[in-house]
Amino acid sequence: TVGASTPLRIRTRRQSLDRLNLIDLGFAALPDSADAHEFEAVLNAVDFTNPRSRDLPHARRFVLVVAGSNDFDDRTALAINLALTAARGGARVVLLDAAGRNAKLTRAVRVAARKPILDAGAIYETENEVRLALPKALDPERGRQRPEAMLRHFVDSRDEALDLIVCDGPGA
Repeated sequence: TVGASTPLRIRTRRQSLDRLNLIDLGFAALPDSADAHEFEAVLNAVDFTNPRSRDLPHARRFVLVVAGSNDFDDRTALAINLALTAARGGARVVLLDAAGRNAKLTRAVRVAARKPILDAGAIYETENEVRLALPKALDPERGRQRPEAMLRHFVDSRDEALDLIVCDGPGA
């Protein structure tokens, strides 16, 4: 819940694509100094532990999908906060907008950067140590964005140094 007594804040700031900050995209997010124990509890409940902290030589990649309705931006806010919490704990994280037609994260980046169109398949480094991946291609049949190829790239790639992929979406 976002209110006067919560550490979550909604801030919007114009940004450049070179210096994106997930906290300032207009979703309820924890500032860097806030206690994130609620989000850490969610990561622990889905059994995500930072593979680098376990000193395993070939740790597997963990994919966490935040799915369901996003009428009040709560799904996107949860995905952002889980990605931020994991990154603050030392994990290498990618946040993928997998929402399809209702890609509020992609829309927020376009608005914050004042860009009507973003490059297809763009991956942005953020100030928060989270890589932001926006959908790659359009499905000409339905006009929907298709993030599946981008997710498959992250899961299969041996060159990518990452521990956690957080997907915002799909919808219910």
